[in-house]
Amino acid sequence: MSVAESTTENRDLTGILLPEGLSDEAARALISQRGLGDVLVRVQPLPSLQLLQVEVHSAKDGLPCEDPELVGLLAKASPGGRGAFVHVNHTSKQAIVHPFSDGVPADGFAGEPGSAFEAKLLLAVGRGPLSAITGADDGSRLGIGVASSSTVAEIRGRRLAIPAGMPTDLGSFDFHDGGLGLDAGTRLCFFAYDRRVAATAWEKLPATDLAAALKQASPSLFGPLAGLLPAELDALTALGEKTLTDAKAERLRLFELLTLSGALVFSAGESVTHWDERILPLLHLASDDAVIDADDLDDLADCDGVLHAMAEVLPTRSPPGGEGSLLGFLGDEEVGPLAPWAGQGGEYHGSIFTLKAQRLLDAVRALDSRRLGTAVQKLEDAWYHALHSDDATAEGFAEFAQKKDEESQADSARFLRAWAELRVVLELGALNRLDIGLLFYEPQTP
Repeated sequence: MSVAESTTENRDLTGILLPEGLSDEAARALISQRGLGDVLVRVQPLPSLQLLQVEVHSAKDGLPCEDPELVGLLAKASPGGRGAFVHVNHTSKQAIVHPFSDGVPADGFAGEPGSAFEAKLLLAVGRGPLSAITGADDGSRLGIGVASSSTVAEIRGRRLAIPAGMPTDLGSFDFHDGGLGLDAGTRLCFFAYDRRVAATAWEKLPATDLAAALKQASPSLFGPLAGLLPAELDALTALGEKTLTDAKAERLRLFELLTLSGALVFSAGESVTHWDERILPLLHLASDDAVIDADDLDDLADCDGVLHAMAEVLPTRSPPGGEGSLLGFLGDEEVGPLAPWAGQGGEYHGSIFTLKAQRLLDAVRALDSRRLGTAVQKLEDAWYHALHSDDATAEGFAEFAQKKDEESQADSARFLRAWAELRVVLELGALNRLDIGLLFYEPQTP
């Protein structure tokens, strides 16, 4: 459906509407001036209506930032000094217009969508009805929690391009642990980072300056390695004005902390076991044709769900060069130590490894919900007929499939979340020319 064909639909809107004329960079500068922290920003011209639409969302949860002072700043900087915050949710029957004139709030509206709202909208922005405004957009705006076109993330002073359609409610821009399973042992998250941050600090910053900068940083920036910081700060203080290069320092943990200070996007941490035995195998299926015989049934009965069963019985593709040492589906030629100098002449004890991620990104992109759904149906069919080779019926299969789908909900949700979060890391890494890292860590005690 084209934009022109859909202008009469009841589309929702949450954003700031301004007269056209304020530049993209001027709008972004005013948003930065407000100090809202890490945000997602969309500055979208609506030339057919001579309007500028500005959307600001929190990068933590994807929710709109409702900040009257920001609306006032943007309105005052726009031609005519006018603008308005507009929020409409047809499902919840919510409609808000918060207008400003010369940076001063004017009488607004809060109620339900309808004629009273439309009248206030027209008075506030000089354009209407709402359907004309939403119809003037490019059609990429799907709602809160999903990125539209022209969206960028402002993360710790770095601007990242965000592809349209990317989920924005996953907490992707800070380290976070999934905490969804009971698997014991070491955990792993994938992250995208700018390797120049650590390299520049190592080569050019005096140790005392670097220590001061790290002291001011939030401990959350370093994720599960934050506990290493005090010892490394002491070491930096002892080096005085020397750079780490000049001091010929070989402090692997410090280099890892500096690397995390340049990290911008994270997947949720999951157990290494779950990555290696569930998530990565399902991303590397060689076929969705399930062959299940009687010998498989006892093992399948212990599976957490249908996806677990798929990972157990479907054939998979090994990486080039064969199964990897750290993770079976990542080849040894694709994974390397973050700091090779730290492992010379002995065992490498680092927590962070680098990843050549293109093959994994291709695998993540190749799997879609339609392909996964087909594989699930085939697996359930083969499973049912292996159990009921002599008494299979269409009704029996439908009941079996429904039961398995219900039993699989928690396991499936866990996989789908990890798949989505991994794709965000890899896609943003590729789009913004960031490196991809693997962070291994032990479970954190409360």
